[in-house]
Amino acid sequence: YENSENNSAFGFNQSSNFDYTWVWTNTATYKREFGDHEVGILVGQEALTADASRGMGASGINPFSEDTDFVTLSTVNDRVVNGGHDNGSTFSSYFGRLTYDFQDKYLLTGVICRDGTSRLGEDVRFGTFPALSVAWRVSEEGFLSGVSIIDDLKVRAGWGEVGNVNNVAPTNQFTLFGTSLGQSSYDIAGTNSSAVEGFYQTRIGNNRAKWERAVTTNIGIDALLFGGQVDFIIDIWKRTTEDMLLAPPITVQNGFRAAAPFVNVGEMENKGVDLKIVTQGQVSAFDFEVTLNGSFLSNEIVSFAEGIEELPNFSSTYRGITPVLNLVGQPLSTFYGYKVEGLFRDQSDVDGHATQDGAAPGRFKFADLDGNGTIDIDDRTIIGDPIPDFTGGITINVKYNNWELETYTFASIGNDIYNISKLFTDFYPLFPGAAISSRVKDSWTFESQKGSIPIFIASCSDSTMSLAPVSIKNSRLILFTFKVR
Repeated sequence: YENSENNSAFGFNQSSNFDYTWVWTNTATYKREFGDHEVGILVGQEALTADASRGMGASGINPFSEDTDFVTLSTVNDRVVNGGHDNGSTFSSYFGRLTYDFQDKYLLTGVICRDGTSRLGEDVRFGTFPALSVAWRVSEEGFLSGVSIIDDLKVRAGWGEVGNVNNVAPTNQFTLFGTSLGQSSYDIAGTNSSAVEGFYQTRIGNNRAKWERAVTTNIGIDALLFGGQVDFIIDIWKRTTEDMLLAPPITVQNGFRAAAPFVNVGEMENKGVDLKIVTQGQVSAFDFEVTLNGSFLSNEIVSFAEGIEELPNFSSTYRGITPVLNLVGQPLSTFYGYKVEGLFRDQSDVDGHATQDGAAPGRFKFADLDGNGTIDIDDRTIIGDPIPDFTGGITINVKYNNWELETYTFASIGNDIYNISKLFTDFYPLFPGAAISSRVKDSWTFESQKGSIPIFIASCSDSTMSLAPVSIKNSRLILFTFKVR
């Protein structure tokens, strides 16, 4: 209770909703062999409507009785009823695939899709997305016929484009208006007893937003070794996301209550290596299988569209803190803030440092990165990013008669975590008297100046909460699970 804000009213809510989706798919296939050659053709069409819905909700407060057997919408005060419907989104696709196989040794696959969606404007609604892959089964070549450790060896390469609009609002292309007694009313008749509802903008439309395209190139090797006991897969890949679709913040002048439109903001690049090794066998009466998988990832924002220099605030804002800023040349969702040099030791340390609001012994001392003698917003810098350098895991499965034991280990290494919970555990409490971490016992004091947590006084919280860098560097997450059947 001590960590909660008081609720002054007993509230009751009731709602009713339904939604539906339909999909219509038709395909035709053709396959034929011509000696050593095999050709396959597939053509198809698909249409769907998703997320169409209609609903109604009502709420009220303070019924005559709080007994849930008697509370209804008819017994509450200040009743409010709202309703709405959503036509959802429609998609239409036409696609084809061609496969070619020569002696099960040389493999070729080509795909092309023509996709359209109601989420985009009429002039940019459709996009064409091709893909091509080739493979060479090296193990079928004569020069490997005498290599007994290789059961199957295939080298492959691929290139392809995929379109995405999943994060775009279905109404993004339209400028919308709404009405609300609380947001758009005015006593236009001057009666001092009534108000007339007007309209205000609820969405700024953008009918020029086009498909986001992910272009992927990869080279891989599949190998089955030692009589099927070892299965080895490796992929080296690069994915460039072009015309990324995001909704950058808008100014108050563009619409105080209006939702920002999704626009094509720039280009991002991901590249990495994926590895998987599976080995299986038997030791005495025990059968085992061990699977090792891992991925190395590098992420970078390559460029922004003309007129866009940065993309702030693409994380949730909590207690007035939004720690993310997206910059060209940096990973997505980079943590951005002030660099801490430590805590001020004494008043002489404060006097000898750059001018800083709220500076006092025991409080954070921020680095004057631009050297102008004042700590301001220009001294903020990159303090980490949430994208791991490596993720992977090991699965071990052991069988004995009717018993089976399976263990799974997962690791995420190299990412940083912005630990917002420290506002409640390591600093002066937001709600005085709340339960807090025992670490505050080691806060900086005038008697003991060795603590890493700022001095524990109420006047410190205002300056500390808004500026404190609470990211934990080089996060390592390791998760173990066990299952016995």
